[in-house]
Amino acid sequence: MSADTWAGGGDRHPTPQTFAPLSLALTAVDAARAALDRYALATDTPAWGAVEAADLLDASRAALTDAMTEGTHHEAA
Repeated sequence: MSADTWAGGGDRHPTPQTFAPLSLALTAVDAARAALDRYALATDTPAWGAVEAADLLDASRAALTDAMTEGTHHEAA
């Protein structure tokens, strides 16, 4: 799928057809991040892979938020 497909045919504004899957993906990223948070709180020394996965999920969340808001609403880490 091309970038133009996600951006509504070359338009940078998300359309209802592109916003819905982005919103669903953001919900999934948030749920996965919450699960990793619960795991980290339950152990004294979280596995390195879980910490790395949490970092990747944070980056994914920022990218999805940028896609949904034209890059205007995520906070720089």
